[in-house]
Amino acid sequence: MIDALLLLAAVPDAPSFSAWDYAWLAAGIAIFAHVSNRIAREGGAVTQVAEYGAPEVWIAVFLAMLYFLPGLASYGPAESPRPPRSITAGDIGLSSGLVLGIVALVLSSLVRNGRTINGLFGLDRVPLWKAFVVGAILIFAAYPLLELGQRVTSQFGNGPEDLQELVKVFWSSRDTTLRFAIFLSAAIVAPIAEEIFFRGLIYGVAKRFGGLFSAALFNSALFAFIHGNIPNFGPLFVLALLLTLAYEYSGSLYVPMCMHALLNSSMLVRLLYEPDLPS
Repeated sequence: MIDALLLLAAVPDAPSFSAWDYAWLAAGIAIFAHVSNRIAREGGAVTQVAEYGAPEVWIAVFLAMLYFLPGLASYGPAESPRPPRSITAGDIGLSSGLVLGIVALVLSSLVRNGRTINGLFGLDRVPLWKAFVVGAILIFAAYPLLELGQRVTSQFGNGPEDLQELVKVFWSSRDTTLRFAIFLSAAIVAPIAEEIFFRGLIYGVAKRFGGLFSAALFNSALFAFIHGNIPNFGPLFVLALLLTLAYEYSGSLYVPMCMHALLNSSMLVRLLYEPDLPS
């Protein structure tokens, strides 16, 4: 699945920050400073993790390994170049179906163990429409922080070729079905799955047994590491941290899901209007 920060990296360099950009950046910092201050107050962190026990621990370990081992392998010695393989809508659909299957398996396992999904992830705390509004405001505030981080770390090079190739496919393809499949994967499947896995379970378990601060750092570092993309480690870490703050601020997984979906979809739309991509 396409990652939002990789999309950001794929867009050709933008001009230097304008006065508007600096104002936007300052506003973003102020908003997330307010969110952090609210969370830091007594009772400000509102996600409920007391219910997390052995079932969630085992599921979180499974998910962490599921992402960690392929991520670790991506840091190994570079393989010899392989001929490019044609990517089809069926390939994207199969990948998305596999991810959604894992989501269904995880959720059904939680239900069988007596958990309620709404209660575990706070889905009943904030209506979906309100989560969308809050998520839109927070991702708008986060965007200049992510772009600043991307500009700083882009000097270290491009991301992995296989992911970069998928970005190129979306940009260059005139196959509407293929583009739609990629869009659904990036804007719907990835946000749902990754927020349930990383913020809902891995972070929830880490917070239950290690506390909020260490859990947020661990979860963000893992999220950045598993993408196997050293140049984007910094902005991916920041993205994961901001999504975690949004989760704690709202108490509902709907909010980081909406943020993640809006970021990915906006990057794809932006990509369509770029005249060229870096090679």
